[in-house]
Amino acid sequence: MTNRKIKLLFFHDHLELGGGEKILLNILHNLDKNKFDFSLVLSEKKGVFLNDANDIDIIDIKKIKSEKLIWRFFRYVERFYKVYKMINLKKPDIVITFSTTLAPMVAFTKLFVRREKVIIGLHIFKPFENCFLGSVLTKLSYLIADKIIPVSNGIAEDLNKNFNVPKDKISIIHNGIDIEWINKLKDEKIDEGLFKKGSIKILSCGRLAEGKGHIYLIKAFKIVKESGINANLILLGTGPLKEDLENIVRTLRFENDIMLPGFKSNPYKYMKNSDIFVLSSLSEAFSCVIIEAMTCGVPVIATHCGGPTEIITDGVNGILVPINDEKAMANAIIELLMDKERAKKISEEGIKRANDFGVKKMVREYEKTFVECYYNDNSVNYNKDKL
Repeated sequence: MTNRKIKLLFFHDHLELGGGEKILLNILHNLDKNKFDFSLVLSEKKGVFLNDANDIDIIDIKKIKSEKLIWRFFRYVERFYKVYKMINLKKPDIVITFSTTLAPMVAFTKLFVRREKVIIGLHIFKPFENCFLGSVLTKLSYLIADKIIPVSNGIAEDLNKNFNVPKDKISIIHNGIDIEWINKLKDEKIDEGLFKKGSIKILSCGRLAEGKGHIYLIKAFKIVKESGINANLILLGTGPLKEDLENIVRTLRFENDIMLPGFKSNPYKYMKNSDIFVLSSLSEAFSCVIIEAMTCGVPVIATHCGGPTEIITDGVNGILVPINDEKAMANAIIELLMDKERAKKISEEGIKRANDFGVKKMVREYEKTFVECYYNDNSVNYNKDKL
């Protein structure tokens, strides 16, 4: 086994707010620089997480010169050419992408640049499910890729069952979080104007998009208020539905009860000072925000939407409720608020569970997979204790 560093080239769309972007940065910040040489190529160098990536070699693919193509149809081809050109220029040993849009482009370059290995990371179920061409390209990319890394058992089963990906090509790696870092940030002083004294605080964090099910959380909160409980709902994050959600809040006359303060660089101090954290998503591959909330010691209620079932044992370290069911969600919130001893026990068990998903463990598994893929031998003797 040579001492030469393994060259990695990561491709992603941007560094906007998202769980996948946060995980990507966690990997890049914690990779062993004595064993790996790596760069990150972005389709667009933009996003709220750019400030967290100052120590990472980032290449903006927009700045790569290529012939200007007039017709819309050829834009995809032009983008593919830029991906191919960058791979040919950098000559990495392994190309990695967690982007569903870039995965086919990265995989197809393997037909022209045969020396590199391709790894596709999956953070969602069935990308391009409602797009025939996208679905075909995705299936082909899975066929070409050397390794596929789903973040949950559910995605792995879907890959094997619906995409015919052989099990030996799949390596499941659950997402991990930087627990030590979160424990430091959670103790920072909170904005008293946002967290009103004397009221119960129900918190949700994430992108304000349709798949996150915020409308059901707002409906559930209305039921909680109608039960006589004095509470506030805080929705941290930004996204395409922010204006729509604000209109719904005004229609319900909940301007003083529901707050949408936007993106917060440190959501953990708000998690720590909340009474309940709620994930209302319609579908989640895994959901790191649940583990982050558990780390902060707040009891978690989440929808039965895929990934959360691999984290939460219902009634032990969290509560699971059906998706699209505001009544079940409201009942779970009310019951937990009325039973403080149960809420405390769930919080304590949640902290224990969160320790199973540390960032160091996750990065060790990625490093092991990179080495195995590079040497094309799953029996490679790789000393994880040195990582």
